[in-house]
Amino acid sequence: MEKITKKVLVLVLDNKQYFYELISCDINMYSVYRELKPLEKLFLNKRGRFYNLVPLFLGKWIEELNNIEHIIVFDSAYTTDVGKYIKYHAPKCKLILYFYNPILAEYQKSYLSDKYIDEIWSFDRSNAEEYGLKFNSTFYSFKVPKTIHKKIKEHDVVYIGRDKSRDAVLTEIEEALKQSKCSYWFHVVKAESDYMNYNEYLSFVLSSKCILDITQKGQSGLTMRSMEALFLEKKLITNNMDIANYDFYNSNNVFIIGMDDYTNLHSFLCTPYIQVREDIISKYDALEWIKKFVGEKQ
Repeated sequence: MEKITKKVLVLVLDNKQYFYELISCDINMYSVYRELKPLEKLFLNKRGRFYNLVPLFLGKWIEELNNIEHIIVFDSAYTTDVGKYIKYHAPKCKLILYFYNPILAEYQKSYLSDKYIDEIWSFDRSNAEEYGLKFNSTFYSFKVPKTIHKKIKEHDVVYIGRDKSRDAVLTEIEEALKQSKCSYWFHVVKAESDYMNYNEYLSFVLSSKCILDITQKGQSGLTMRSMEALFLEKKLITNNMDIANYDFYNSNNVFIIGMDDYTNLHSFLCTPYIQVREDIISKYDALEWIKKFVGEKQ
């Protein structure tokens, strides 16, 4: 896979989350803020920020600004003050905002008219169409290992995620799995004590046949769970009907709630996973994801 020739920097809220630390060097991914003390976190959690103080909290990426042509900032990491800092110190740098979440909150919508942003992209095709944005799907990485050393009890289906009003769908799926005599393990995160780190999360995913993915109402963008299923060669149960429009979709590997019949759930989980061609999977790798933003040939 060819490397990126243009000088690009990616800013996320925390580059140690998920699998980001594995790819941070390859794609110049940084945390937007340095490691913060509790009181500093409290200050930055307030949406009303003070521009003169923002540089005190920014991460090491500010040392790279003179050499950068493009900066891609995730919506969860962006504030107008960050945009203002970038444009003041690197006015020729193209600032790209990437919505990695559905556009729901008013502060997210305010970014659509932010004068410091040069381009806005979304992971969600319907959001991109609604707001006239560019589209770039969710990404993952070949660097995430497909094997584990920690022994976890195997299940047919595993779900680990935040509540986000998903109880009704989870109950429906649970009943269908019981009827199909399939084993499952659901871990709903409702409090900070329920969180697990990504490596621990992966140990459950890699010990299962299938990942359950429940998207928020109105969301059509692919979640990280759909990428995990693709890269880690796991089956997927999802309520995201738009997944059928992607090139990696295979009804043998993906069960779509609301489209597929629950009476076929047992046979879906019992049939072997059909491997997706590597040239298709590679389109969703982090390096190819960046190339779409900067216009480099894939």
